[in-house]
Amino acid sequence: MVLPLVAVGGCLAALDRSGTSHTPATTSEAPTPTTDDEPTPTETTDPAAGIPEHSGTDAQVLSQRFPQMLPQSDPNADSNSGTGYQGAACSTYQHSAPPPDTGSGDPDLGNWAVAWNCAGGVGHPSYRFVMYRSAADAEDALNTLSGFSRSDVKVHGNLYTNYQLSDSALLRPRLVTEFHSQDGKHAFLMYSTGFLATDDQLLDWWRSAPIN
Repeated sequence: MVLPLVAVGGCLAALDRSGTSHTPATTSEAPTPTTDDEPTPTETTDPAAGIPEHSGTDAQVLSQRFPQMLPQSDPNADSNSGTGYQGAACSTYQHSAPPPDTGSGDPDLGNWAVAWNCAGGVGHPSYRFVMYRSAADAEDALNTLSGFSRSDVKVHGNLYTNYQLSDSALLRPRLVTEFHSQDGKHAFLMYSTGFLATDDQLLDWWRSAPIN
């Protein structure tokens, strides 16, 4: 009876080897770590990106400095327009797209940042206020003027320097005004031009204008 028991034992051993040979081994692998190393787009935080820098804000500064000469402006707008002194039609301009020529031979006013240009109402001069990033830029513009009569004028306690430009067209006088640092407007210039007027008539208009 020993042989049958040995045979049975051998069969069981064979079955056990067969079962283990067909069972795949299981191994535990660490999960692949995820990383955030991929580049992400850089966000632009400048709200003026893609549009002229500070165009509406600069125009607002001019409006606040000369509130009786210029309309109020929207600091968030690329351009502004409105009614100015004596019913003048005013619009803002960037240096890259300057105002149209008045027909009087407008001077080069240098590297200004923004301008309010106002076409005078009926019988009134036209005028333009330009803003510079620094007083040095305004000074550079004055240094490029040629052919003028220079005079210091005090109006309502404030000192200004006027440059009456020579060789203007007949009855088309031109005037550039410098604002000095003590009145807080040293980064601005004013350009005025008359129509069917003399130099003295343009200067009289300027004296009465609310530029303080």
